[in-house]
Amino acid sequence: MFNQIFCSPFTQRRHEGGPLFQQKVRFLKHCAEAGSSRETLQEIAAYQLAVIGQLKLQPVGRVEPGEIQSAAQQWTMREFSHPRLTDRSRGRSRFVSVATRWLDFIGRLAKRDELTKPYAEAIREWVEHMRSEKGLAPLTIATESWQVKHFLRHLQAQGLPLRQISIRDIDDALVQRAGQRGYARGTIRLHVSALRAFLRFAESRQLCSRGLAAAVAGPTVYRQEFLPSGPSWEEVRRLITSAKGNDPKEIRDCAILTILSVYGLRAGELLRLRLQDFDWNNGTLLVQHGKRKGDRIWPLPDSMRRAVTRYMEEVRPESRHSQLFLTLRRPFRPMSLSCLSRMVRCRMRRLNIQARRCGPHCLRHACATRLLAHGMSLKEIGDYLGHRDPEATRIYAKVDLPSLRQVADFGLGGLA
Repeated sequence: MFNQIFCSPFTQRRHEGGPLFQQKVRFLKHCAEAGSSRETLQEIAAYQLAVIGQLKLQPVGRVEPGEIQSAAQQWTMREFSHPRLTDRSRGRSRFVSVATRWLDFIGRLAKRDELTKPYAEAIREWVEHMRSEKGLAPLTIATESWQVKHFLRHLQAQGLPLRQISIRDIDDALVQRAGQRGYARGTIRLHVSALRAFLRFAESRQLCSRGLAAAVAGPTVYRQEFLPSGPSWEEVRRLITSAKGNDPKEIRDCAILTILSVYGLRAGELLRLRLQDFDWNNGTLLVQHGKRKGDRIWPLPDSMRRAVTRYMEEVRPESRHSQLFLTLRRPFRPMSLSCLSRMVRCRMRRLNIQARRCGPHCLRHACATRLLAHGMSLKEIGDYLGHRDPEATRIYAKVDLPSLRQVADFGLGGLA
């Protein structure tokens, strides 16, 4: 295997003579079959040696995720580093990524304590309830179940059966969680909301004492406390123009930024776009709703058609995946939410575009504010953005400050 990756006989012997030879080769073959390039395989092999040396891996035994994080930090801080390591933060993340994937592949990664049967069954029934009876979106189900699993792991670690917990136990778990992570009030409120929903379900199934859900109290977060913050439309145009180059990444990013800005899509809706969603003959785009059932059909303006077709013809690799936007390096796979968020955030910061939260969602806010400035009603904007609740759209009436000032000036008349 190593003679296919490296040209230098010395490098081949160094990798073949090291420890855990069979385990290294199995993982490299797995990566090659998944489409990894030769350069990527060389990088993985080099990091495997670093992982073995830094963790002092033995033929048997499991490795904790915390040990990998600590080893990565120590490795990148060493005076001697890998020749290809030019960015410490990237080197640390790659060390963690390769170590985690490899050790998990060969069965050496210690898993986080899984929920035991009573807790696991409660979560499984609740997830099925959210999916089949409440019809919640997959992302909502995944987020809320992830939050509740943290709470149940806390109970499991404390040896507290679900049927015997009290409101004091719940408060202690929330305080501990919020204190460890330094959560803001809005984040704590989301955790409390998910936990309250789970406890209501558990009460209905007689899995816990009655009255717990009603007794769970979260922090006060006032409605419309924070106005949606997005860049101006002139800044959005600057953002899109900054990706007008001929580099493959520029071409892909230009198509992404254009879609996010013109249609105001949620990040998940953009990542779910498929090749078959584009009807080039009729000039339309089908968008799967991100939070509820039902699809929306949008016209394809010329600027959108040009950006997307250029990406598809010049950049997008052939792949078994039907998603429109793929990674640019082998193995080609659909873009992740973190990759999309990082791209938008970095481009905005590079142009010094200010927003309370830089990311894909602020372009949705910019789209809504522009529609309001062009005279569309709140109902029309809500339909355009796919809002289910009118309250979600009404907040933008507070954002159009120039129009509000005109109304105030008109109302004052000659009294001022």
